[in-house]
Amino acid sequence: MLDVDNFKSLNDTYGHIAGDQCLQAAASILHQNIRVDCDNVGRYGGEEFLVVLRKTSAETAAKNAEDLRQKISDAVLEIEKNQKLRLTCTFGVATHKVDEQSLAAPSTLLIQKADQAMYIGKITGKNCVIQYDEDTPSFSA
Repeated sequence: MLDVDNFKSLNDTYGHIAGDQCLQAAASILHQNIRVDCDNVGRYGGEEFLVVLRKTSAETAAKNAEDLRQKISDAVLEIEKNQKLRLTCTFGVATHKVDEQSLAAPSTLLIQKADQAMYIGKITGKNCVIQYDEDTPSFSA
């Protein structure tokens, strides 16, 4: 799960059209950098997105989130009136190990864990990736 940092301020400063352009640019970067055959990206609401990486270890998921975070923060977005902006995003990563007794990930719980991790990232400085550690129920950066 990821959230565009300081999005309300961006909307207030540059307007909703610019905000929409920034969301479209972030979505485009996400879509261009996932495995199209098995991963999914979707807008979760407001300025939040979900990235679902199937058959991916916790370590790889965190690395992929960091790569996506970096690609978004490196992009220079051109909006109306020749304004150039850079976005940052805070990512919360959560994983679920599927075993014989649990064939499907409990999506609500998984989203809650990713959201909690993202919240920790927001209050500790933004523009980062925080991973929810399934084994210890704690967080690691």
